[in-house]
Amino acid sequence: MMATPVKLRIILGANNAEKLTIESGMPKSVEDLSNEIKRQFDIEGDIRLQYMDSDFDNEFVVRDKPMIAEFKIRWPGLFIVAEVEAEFVRITTAPLVSKFLAQLDQHTAQLIKVLTKKGGSAERKITTILAQIAQNETVEKRRECILRALCIYLNEDPNILFKEYLDSDATAVARELEQVILGIYSINVEGGDTTTPPADVGIVIEGVEVLHDLGDIASACALLMGVIYALNLSYPQELKAFFEVLQKLFLQLDACRLSTKVQMLKNKLYE
Repeated sequence: MMATPVKLRIILGANNAEKLTIESGMPKSVEDLSNEIKRQFDIEGDIRLQYMDSDFDNEFVVRDKPMIAEFKIRWPGLFIVAEVEAEFVRITTAPLVSKFLAQLDQHTAQLIKVLTKKGGSAERKITTILAQIAQNETVEKRRECILRALCIYLNEDPNILFKEYLDSDATAVARELEQVILGIYSINVEGGDTTTPPADVGIVIEGVEVLHDLGDIASACALLMGVIYALNLSYPQELKAFFEVLQKLFLQLDACRLSTKVQMLKNKLYE
C-alpha cells in the first residue's frame, strides 16, 4: 500500500515560508520529521508545521502548537513513558524522572523546614497537607505532599494541576477530564485508606489523556515536564512559579535565570 504524501509549510522567517511535500508520508516520530525538515532546508532550532486540512477546504492552517488530540493521532509513539524520557534526553541531554526525583529528595528535609515557616492561611493548608506524610510514610506520598504544599507556598493553587477522583464512576471521571486543559489526575480506590495506592495516575492535556499508569504524583510531575518539552508547550500562567521550580531547581535547566520568588526559595533551600 502506497503512503499518502503530506504537505507542510516551513516558516523560515516572518515573511519567508517554503512548502515541502514528503512523498513517503508522515514520518513515524517527531524526531524523524524534525530531522527531515532540517536536512532539506538546512535549518536549526525550533520549527513550526502547517498542513493541508480538509475541514478548511484544504487551505493551509497555521498551528504554532498542534492540538494534543491531533498530535496523538499523528505520533502515537511519542505518548509512552520511554519515548517521553528519550525525547527529553534528546532535547536537554539530561535524564528526566531519575534526576527530578533525586533533586526533590535531596531538598526534602530543607523544603519541609521552609514550607512550615509559611505564615497566614497558607500555613494551615500546608500543615494539613504535610500531616498526610505521617499517615502514609511511603516515599511516594512524601514527594506528593511536598509538591502540593510547594504550590501553596508559592501562592498558587495545587487544585488547578492535581485532580483527584474515585474509581467508582469511570464515566463521570472521563467527562470531567475532558474539561481539563493541563493536569495530573489520580484515580483513588473507593473505600481505600491513606495507605492505599491510587488505581491510576496520569496526565491530561486539552482533555486528552496523554499518559497513564504512572504510579505516583511525583513521577507524573516529572513526565509532565517531559511532555511539555517534547511538545513545546507553555506553562500555565496560574502555576508559573511552580513549574519554574520544577524546571530550574529540580531539573536544573536554565537554572541561572530565576524569578525573584524562585530565587528567594532557592536561597532558603541553601541556608
